This record gives sequence, structure tokens and C-alpha cells, in this order.
Amino acid sequence: MRTIPHNNSIHQFEKQNLVTVEDRRGPHDVLQCSKCGMKGKIRSFGTIEVSSSYSAKRVNGCDGKTTIRKIRIRNFRGVNPAFDNLTEGSEHEVIEAPEGKDSDRGFWVQGVGEPVLVLLGEYELVARA
Repeated sequence: MRTIPHNNSIHQFEKQNLVTVEDRRGPHDVLQCSKCGMKGKIRSFGTIEVSSSYSAKRVNGCDGKTTIRKIRIRNFRGVNPAFDNLTEGSEHEVIEAPEGKDSDRGFWVQGVGEPVLVLLGEYELVARA
């Protein structure tokens, strides 16, 4: 097990579960870096635990070369008709943000007739390049 300081990490960890989960070691949240896909758990404020199978180089430096190409919809709350194709468990190719928009709060996918933003917590990462 390796640990990463949460506030000093160059990884962009995002919470993957809606509510805190529990295992034999106690409650925790599951995190995943949106840039490189590294997964970890946060049990207390301040440190993120990652598997020792990750190299020290990867733990200490997010290369960001791995880009997210596909997401799976989960716990989606959108109600606009443009979201009609975003059903629980459906998978969607990630697209570039429309001009003048950013991707800081999630990923853009093609909705019904227009690009739509799927927010953090409403998807899980599926495919990386």
C-alpha cells in the first residue's frame, strides 16, 4: 500500500461513490484520477491509499497521457430531453467540450441533438487511450 498526500497530489482525484462504503478496514471513499485513471481510497482527511502495484514514479507523478475515452452512466439526474439517451449503465464516447465551455466539472458526451455535460458522480470511467 502506498499513500499520497491528498492536498499535495498532482493527480486529479474524483470521488466515484455517492455514499461512503465500508470494508474490513472501515469506511472509505473510492477515488479515481481523471487524468491517468489511478484508483485509490481515502479513509481519513489528508491521505489517499493506492495499491502498491502502482510504481513510485506513477504515484508521485501523474503523466496525464492517459485520456478518458468512454464513460458509463450511473446515478444520472439530468431531466432535459437532450439527456434522453443517457440511461443507467449506458456507455458513451467522450467528446471535446463545445467552444466556450470547459470540462472541469465532468465529461462531455453526445446527447440527443447536442453535446451534454455529465457531472462528476454521474459516471464511471470505462476506456482510456
